[in-house]
Amino acid sequence: LNFRNEKFLESARRALDLIWRKGVLHKGAGICHGVA
Repeated sequence: LNFRNEKFLESARRALDLIWRKGVLHKGAGICHGVA
């Protein structure tokens, strides 16, 4: 990965913004995500 690439940085910023707004996980607790 080239962290100095503006295209990569913009994609990362957009992804982080989406995660910040929507949350990490919308699925309810279950055997897969609720145990860890």
